[in-house]
Parts: sequence; C-alpha cells; structure tokens
Amino acid sequence: IFIISGNHDVYRSKIDEIIETGIKGNLINTENLEKFISSNREDSIYLKRLENYKDWEKDFYKDYPHSQLSNFENSFKLSLDNRSIGISCFNSSWLCKNDDDKGNILLGKNQIENSLIFLKECDFKVALVHHPLEFFNEFDFEDIKPLIYKNYDTLLTGHVHKLDSEYAQNLNGRIFISVANSTIADTPKESIYVNGYTVVDFNNHSNIQVEYRKYIEKHEIFVPNTDIGTEDGKKTFEVLKDEKLAEYYGKLELVQAIENRVVDSLNDHIIMSNNNTSVKCSIENIFVQPRILNNPKDSFKKEETLSYTVDSILNDSINYLIYGSRESGKTLLIDKIFIEAINKFSTSNYLPILLKFTDIKSKDLQRIFREFFSISAMEIENFLNGNKILFLIDDISFKPEHKELIFVLKEFIKKYKNIRVIATSNHTLDNTIPTDYLIHNELFNFNICFIQDFTSKEIKLLISKWFEGKDVDLQENMEKLLKSFTDFKLPKTPLSVTLFLWIFERQEKKPINNSVLVEIFIENILEKTNIENIYSDTFDFTNKKRLLSYIAKYMKINGDSDLS
Repeated sequence: IFIISGNHDVYRSKIDEIIETGIKGNLINTENLEKFISSNREDSIYLKRLENYKDWEKDFYKDYPHSQLSNFENSFKLSLDNRSIGISCFNSSWLCKNDDDKGNILLGKNQIENSLIFLKECDFKVALVHHPLEFFNEFDFEDIKPLIYKNYDTLLTGHVHKLDSEYAQNLNGRIFISVANSTIADTPKESIYVNGYTVVDFNNHSNIQVEYRKYIEKHEIFVPNTDIGTEDGKKTFEVLKDEKLAEYYGKLELVQAIENRVVDSLNDHIIMSNNNTSVKCSIENIFVQPRILNNPKDSFKKEETLSYTVDSILNDSINYLIYGSRESGKTLLIDKIFIEAINKFSTSNYLPILLKFTDIKSKDLQRIFREFFSISAMEIENFLNGNKILFLIDDISFKPEHKELIFVLKEFIKKYKNIRVIATSNHTLDNTIPTDYLIHNELFNFNICFIQDFTSKEIKLLISKWFEGKDVDLQENMEKLLKSFTDFKLPKTPLSVTLFLWIFERQEKKPINNSVLVEIFIENILEKTNIENIYSDTFDFTNKKRLLSYIAKYMKINGDSDLS
C-alpha cells in the first residue's frame, strides 16, 4: 500500500501567514524552488501544516525494506514477477492552503530527480501525486511535466474527484494517466463525481486494460461503471508499437505547430482582450462552459432534454451543428473546442482545423487545408485520405445566398470520408428549431443542439474567474452584477457579462451610479460590436445615440412590441 498526502491532510491552523507570504514571494522560479526543497528535505519549520501527517507516514512505512522517505517525495522499490517496480510518491500538498490552490501550489523537479536516482535500476516506474499536473504554477508545470512523461510508465492522480484515464504520447515520451474519483466521500450530487475505484492492468507493453467500479449507495455495493467503460465497466488502451511511433510523433509535431501558430490569436475574439483591464483575457482563463441542450431556450420537458459539454462533443464520433443567438458565445465555444481538440490529440488522434465559414469562398478548400496543415500539393490527397480530420466551422449558414459555399463544402466532405464536422450557426428565432439545414443533412447527419443563455451559475463562475486573485469583495460584486441584469433587463450572454465585469473592475473603488453604468455599457456595445447593414464606418457614436433615441421615442409613442 502506497499513500500520498492531499490538501485535506493539511492543518490550516498551523499556517503562519507571515511565513506563508515570505515563502510564496520567494518561490517564483525554478532555482529558488530547488534550493528550498533541498534545504528543507529533512527538517523544516516551514512545513508545519503537514507535520502530523508526516509523523504518521514515518510510522506507517518504518518496516518497509526498500524505501527512501523525506519531507517531500517518498520512494519505494519492490519486485513483481521478476521485474523491479519503482514507486514515487510526490508531495503536492506542502503549500496547500485553501480553495484557491490551483495555480498557486508547487511540486518541484527536485522531488522527481531525487526519486529517480533511487529508482534508476527499476524496470517499471509509477508516479503518484494528489493533484493533477495542471494545478501547479506555470513555471513548475513546464519543469515537471517533461520529466514525468519521459521517466515514468504511469501517473496516478486524484483531487478533482472526476474519473478520467488516458494514454498520452508526446515528444517527451509515453505515459498512462489515471485520475481517480473519490472512493468513500459523501454521496455526490452529480453523476460525474460518483464514488468508486479503478483497477489498471498493464499487459507486457501491448495494451493497458482499465476496470472502472462505482459505488451504489442504495445497495451498499461496488458494481461495474458502465458509464465509462464497456458493459462490464472496462476499457482498453492500445500501446503503439515502435514502427508506428515515428508517424505518430510527426503528427504530434504538426499539432504542436498549429497550437503555436493559432491558439494565441483566438484570444482576440474576446471583446475585452485588448482593453484597459488587469485581467488576462484569454480563453484559457475566463472561458465558462455554457449550457448546451438539444432544444432552444430549455423548452423541452426534463425527461426529453439532453445536455452536452465541450468534452462530450469532442469524445463523440458524430457531426454536430451548434446553434446560438447573436453574442451567445458561439465563436468562443468553437475556439474552446479547437483548443481542447489540440490538447486531446494523443487520445483522439484527430487533427483539428478551424475556419470561418465565409473563408471558404475566397480559396479552394483543398488549398485551405494545405496551407493550414503545411502540406504540399503532392501530399495533400494522401494526407486527407489517411488521417482523421476534425473540421471546425464557425458561423455556417444555409441561407440561399450561401448555397454555393454549402455545395463546395458538401463535395469536399463527400470526397474525403475521414472528416468529422463540428459547426456553429446563428439562431435568429427564439423557441423555434431551425429547418434550413435539413435538406443537406442526408450528407452531414448533424446532431443539432443549442447554446442557452447564462444562468446565475454561469454568471457567478465568470465573476469568480474575472476577480480571481484580486482583493475585492467577491460576494458583493456578484450580488451587484446579478441585480443589474435583473433591473436593466439585459441579455444574459457572455458579451454582456464581460462588459459589465470590465465596468465593475474600473469602478470598483467608487459608488456605481446606475445611469452611468448603463451608459458605459451601451457605449461599449456600440463601439465594439459590428452592427452590419445599419451603419457605415463613418457613422460615429453620437449618430448611433441619436438614432437609438429616435427609435426609443418612436417605440414609446407607438407602443409596438414588435419593435423591441
């Protein structure tokens, strides 16, 4: 039995705030972190929060024959079927403090390097760490991820209580990663956090078989988790043979080149990305998963309603058409799907491409694919026929004026069978299911779904992301913002919430006047959003205000609800 410490093993009352501030202020780079771990490996006044756990740990392992213990990592050797197995138990909780640990905790490559010295003769190495690697500070993450991928056969983590498994392969190496769910926690409200356990079986480097078990509280028994695996709760991960690795790594380099070239530019789609704000407005930082349902405006009965997420859409194998109203976040959603498709390439093997629908009219589609993937004219046929492609299309339109573009797209999809399509489209009529796509659906076979307006849950999550790490009254700001949306009857869309957060941020130390708040909001809407077919480039803000004032007066006098 090998056990690692987690955030719940920390005695928060033993944290000295002055010492805590000093430590975190100093541990801002690899060099300082390595010095700290080296000098505090055996005894330390700085690690009092884990003192009780470490005392118990030493007693627990006192009779283990082949071990090396420290305040940080613990390392063990054992023999199994004539093979030498190395176990590295890393301490990821030595800086844990509260619910804001993500991005603020550190592991330190010193832990990994010291353990690897002890385990250097082992045939098979297992790394255990409570927190997933994404929880560590950016500079530390960049240090430890290559080391773990290169030197370990499997990585076992937990903390998030959400079950996951993947066989990851990148330029640093190959590794099986298992994220454990909770086994004995209180009964979770959401099914994705179901209690259970996982059994992993490594079959002589040919495949990895994983058995998932979940706990049924009513019957007090563990049963196969068919929500994850097959009907017997199992899933097999194939290990690539050496002759296929060169081909795989070539594709991986291509995906990483696409990431480096494209992903940062997607942040420009956030309306406030270049504005005067202290928030890092990137998709990674502030994206909030909207509700995506199989009906508009959540209009179906509960038993008829299906819900989708970025992960569930990506993990599926069918084509999706995602409808959303103006400013509902369609573009950011498909940008997020593109980014996650890059991150999941090692498990999906889909090469992603992202295009605006209207880009198709300017160039031949095959040429667009050649340029996006940097493939020569001689190679493109074999490339498109020999690879799985995830074709992401933003703002597809089935209007009569776009029939030629649809025809080009259909011919392309018909010719290359390995292309999967996920597209977004504008939904103009509330509470109606569009039919314009149906005459083309024999080929596309779209599963359609709809982006919903934000609820209080999504708005609160965006507020939390926006003000993360700031010294503000988060609860008070949430209440102000939610009340504003009710009072002003504003659309609960990502755009509206983002603009309001920007206004709140700039005026957070002053009383907010409601009329000023609305004026700033409208000013930003008019100056940052293209209102096509209504005004020209020379139609300035003053003219827009006059026009809106005239329309508002006309609506007031005539009382025509259709104009609103």
